Amino acid sequence: MRLVIAAGPPAAGKTAVLARALGRLARRGLRIAALKCDGLVAHDREAYRAAGIDLQVTRSGEMCPDHHTAVAIGEFATEAAARRADLAVVETAGLCDRCSPFLRRVPSLCVLSTACNLRAPARMRPLIQGADAAVLTKGELVSQAEREVLRAVLRRLRPGLPVFEVNGLTGEGVEVLATWLVRRPPIELLPEEHLRHPLPRGSCSLCRGGIR
Repeated sequence: MRLVIAAGPPAAGKTAVLARALGRLARRGLRIAALKCDGLVAHDREAYRAAGIDLQVTRSGEMCPDHHTAVAIGEFATEAAARRADLAVVETAGLCDRCSPFLRRVPSLCVLSTACNLRAPARMRPLIQGADAAVLTKGELVSQAEREVLRAVLRRLRPGLPVFEVNGLTGEGVEVLATWLVRRPPIELLPEEHLRHPLPRGSCSLCRGGIR
């Protein structure tokens, strides 16, 4: 079974682009499993349902969604494999810029809005440097020059990083993302997997319930 983790900051458009890409693959006959790791409330089932995907939701509570993803992915992958899914995707809400849910052996996507501040990728260094590919959304909000500058920023942080531009509203560019997803090699999780990026200072302030 193919397994992918997708992460990115809130409001980046993760749900819109993933639902479109997975819906396209489902219409081709692939069996899709999807999980959303959120903080307290998730309102994304409608977008996935419209694409023909049954979305599972798990809430992280006091732990940040990125770290909760690394905990929840094992049970989800086991269930998806039992249902004979061809592709399983975990989407995390991504509330902490210092955290990364990416596992060393699992393909990973980082989703960013092109309308973000150009300094934002550096603040999300664990996500950028741990990703196998980046998806840029909302490209209609900025100029071509601004999009190219953002691409250069990403590649400086992660040389050789493939970057896809996808419009979650119109579906433009979604075929490239769908193709990337189905070309990932099948994987079976081991009893113990390792994060690609160490936890900041051993733990996350959101996970500790810290306020500063």
